[in-house]
Amino acid sequence: MKKYLSIIMSLVLIFSLLAFSGCSNDEASTDDDSNNTPVDTTPSDTTPVGEDSDGDSDNIQALLDAGEEVIVAWCNNNADEMVMNQVATFEKFYPQIGVTFLFSSSENVDSEQISQIENYVTMGAKQIIFGANDPSIFSDIVAEGMKNGVQFIIRGVSEASFPVTALCNTSGRNAGMNLANMALAWLDERYPDAADGSIGAAQSTNSPNTEDPPRNEALQEYLFSDPRINGDDIYMQDTIYIADQGYTFAEEALIYNPDIRLFIGYTEGVAMGISNYICGRGDLDPSEYAAFGAGYAEAAAVMIDQAGEGSAQSCLRGLVTLGDVEEPGLGLYEVSKGLLLGEIEGPNYVGYDIMGVITY
Repeated sequence: MKKYLSIIMSLVLIFSLLAFSGCSNDEASTDDDSNNTPVDTTPSDTTPVGEDSDGDSDNIQALLDAGEEVIVAWCNNNADEMVMNQVATFEKFYPQIGVTFLFSSSENVDSEQISQIENYVTMGAKQIIFGANDPSIFSDIVAEGMKNGVQFIIRGVSEASFPVTALCNTSGRNAGMNLANMALAWLDERYPDAADGSIGAAQSTNSPNTEDPPRNEALQEYLFSDPRINGDDIYMQDTIYIADQGYTFAEEALIYNPDIRLFIGYTEGVAMGISNYICGRGDLDPSEYAAFGAGYAEAAAVMIDQAGEGSAQSCLRGLVTLGDVEEPGLGLYEVSKGLLLGEIEGPNYVGYDIMGVITY
C-alpha cells in the first residue's frame, strides 16, 4: 500500500469585485490560470476595511497592542468534522496574536444562526465568519452590521447577491480536475481495456454552491468524456452531503444502472456512505468499484488506506482535501486575519483556500 499526500494548490488570494447585477459564474470561478493574479478592483468610494459608517478608524493592531479584547466569531450552520478541523486552526493561531476567537453552530436552524450572529454583533465582534445553506437570508443583518464596522466573511461561496466584506471558497474547477485525475488513474489501473461506454458513473452535486457548476464542467470535460464511461447517462442526485445520504445514493444508483462502477461524491461523507453500501453487499466485489469525494475526515483517510491495501472493507480511493491537511482552514484563516488587520481589503474580496489530494 502506498499513500501519498501532495499539496497541489498554494493559497490563491484573488482580489475581485463581484458585479452584483449581471455577473456570471464564470467571473467568480477559477477556470484558468489568469485568475491566480491578484487584481485590486476595490472602488475608491467604498468604506475602507476597519472603518465604521462615521469614518472613524478602528485600528485593530492598536487595540491589540493596548491589550484590549478583539473578537472574531465564526457562526456556522453545522459543526461537522471538516468544519471543526478548520475551527481548530483558528483556535490555534488567533490567540497567538491576541485575538479572542469564538465558534458556534446553529445545527442548520436558520433562526438560531441569525440570533447567534446578532449576539456576536452585540458582544462587539470585529469580524464574523459564517457558512449557510442560503446566505441570502442573512443579507439584512449583514448590511446592518457592516454599517457599524463589523466585517463579514461568507465561507463556502465565491459570489453573493448582496454586499459582504469577503467570501472564501475552494476552486470548484480545480476540485473537479483533481477528482477527474484520481478517477482516471483508477480506471487506467482497473479497467484499462474497457469497451467504449461500458463503465457507468454516478455523481452527487450541490447546486446551491456557486463553485458547483465549475466543478461539474471540469468533471464533464476531463472525466466523463473518457470513451470508457457512459457519459450520456450519468446518474446524479443533488444536495446530499452526509454518509447516510451517500449510502442511499449508491443503492439507488445501482438500481438505476447496475453497470455503475465509478462514484463521485460531493463530500467526503457521501463518498464514505457510497463505500459502506458497496462493501456491505455480499454480492458485490469492492475491487470493481471506486468512490471519490471532496473534503477531509480522519475516518475517510483510514478507508483510503484500506482500499489501497486491497481490503474488502473500503472502495473509497481518493479525496480532494478542501483545505490544507496539516492545518485545515489555513487559507480561510489567512483571509480572515488579512482583512482584520487591514492587509487586504473588501468589500466583496474573494479568496480561495488551499487544496490537496489524498489517494490510495
